[in-house]
Amino acid sequence: MIRPARPDDAARVARIAEAGRRENRAMYPHLGYTEVVRRRLNGFDRVFFEKRVQARSISTDPTE
Repeated sequence: MIRPARPDDAARVARIAEAGRRENRAMYPHLGYTEVVRRRLNGFDRVFFEKRVQARSISTDPTE
């Protein structure tokens, strides 16, 4: 599914884990990720995670 970009999309990081891998699914919440949705993708059950991150400004000053 393709959706229009939201203004805060750049401040999110997404990860996908295989539903059957309990260790991987348990790791992401400990790292601050939230489960967004579960769905079947390319024949595999997947769990989608998302984490909001603080946006940083990018400086063009090479001395920084």
